[in-house]
Amino acid sequence: MFIIIVLDKYYLKDIFGNIHVVIGNRHPTSGYISYVKYIPINKKSIWYKNGIYYQRMVKQYLPEEVHKSYINKIPDPWSDSLIPFAPKSIINEIYDPVNRLHEIINKPQDILEEEVLELAKWIRSQANIQWNCIGVTGSILPGIHNPLISDIDLIIYGSICGWKVIEALNYEDKVVKKFSSSRLLEWSNRLSKRYGIPIRHAIALYRLWRRGILYTGREFSIAYSSDKPKSFCGDKWLTIGFGRIKAYVTPSLHSLDYPVESHIEKYSVIEQTVTSNVDISIALSYETFFMPALIEEGWRIIDGIIQYNPYQGVGRIVVGVKERLGYIIKN
Repeated sequence: MFIIIVLDKYYLKDIFGNIHVVIGNRHPTSGYISYVKYIPINKKSIWYKNGIYYQRMVKQYLPEEVHKSYINKIPDPWSDSLIPFAPKSIINEIYDPVNRLHEIINKPQDILEEEVLELAKWIRSQANIQWNCIGVTGSILPGIHNPLISDIDLIIYGSICGWKVIEALNYEDKVVKKFSSSRLLEWSNRLSKRYGIPIRHAIALYRLWRRGILYTGREFSIAYSSDKPKSFCGDKWLTIGFGRIKAYVTPSLHSLDYPVESHIEKYSVIEQTVTSNVDISIALSYETFFMPALIEEGWRIIDGIIQYNPYQGVGRIVVGVKERLGYIIKN
């Protein structure tokens, strides 16, 4: 039997015309973990394809807003929560980011696709990676983008390719630039308010390898993911409270994945509601904004929910969930 592999940042279209975004690489055999991002509407909008206009359902990537877009929900023992789910029975089209980039390589259709190709070529050359490591996602993936105002969203598949891109994009170049001071302040101020952290901590998490400006003035973002699917039937985790800790983190094999994961080498508790003695050995973030804080070694202040794995006898602190948004800042 032919098995279709679906990974993080793939897009799906259902029988109702809704467009879903795939979340992570863990999916049950009966469907995909995903949320609805665009729905067809009967009036003009900036997203358009083949005579159909679309409206964006998720405007801010906050857990509670994404939660509202769920059509179906299923329980997930690994996250101890209800998660968004699209059954295979309603999906009639799957958009693969790598295949979509290959289409653009063969024949870009507009100025935005030409810029996608130029950026992807530059990244491939600078990082010395193969084409099958790079995909294009966002509104460009299903082809509903607006060539004049849409941003470029790329994704790098595979840890080896991901680390190469991060190393290559540590510095500005004539092709890619960091945010201007005013744009960085605007971006940081918005995230500072979202997570309730001082703006200096938001600024400290800006990285060119996550987002920047193409020489044309177009903004781009880069996501990272494993290139392998994972079993949906994993360990069972139980939420046992909330906490804030000071922890020394080091990258793990799953740091360039979604959710972002890091080892906790040592820590001290600042405050918590957990009454039992749990050894917290993992930091996990569903908010990719905090990715630099977890893939770079050092001391962090981490606020989130505390979960316990009764089979392994270990705990983890989780950031970016509906129950508690939390944060990770450099200490």
